[in-house]
Amino acid sequence: MTINRNIPEVRRNTAERIKNRSKHLPQENRNWLGHTGGAACIDEKLLDGATMNELSECRGAVTEHLRHLELEHGLRVSDGVIRRFVPPD
Repeated sequence: MTINRNIPEVRRNTAERIKNRSKHLPQENRNWLGHTGGAACIDEKLLDGATMNELSECRGAVTEHLRHLELEHGLRVSDGVIRRFVPPD
């Protein structure tokens, strides 16, 4: 578990990326959530929406990553065939 995460800022940054991804390019191998590699790949796919099979192409343990996004980052992911970030309130 990460300590001192600014969940309101994470939600705000995620909402901005959902609206306009072209303004937000990954920096220094980490995305806006601090993830790299397969985790960052899942995060990117969740901006547009993807099936669990598509998400699993990024890495294994997709369900655990989705749980991490909710518990650690305060981000919701939709249920159903297509998974995507639920825009924060």
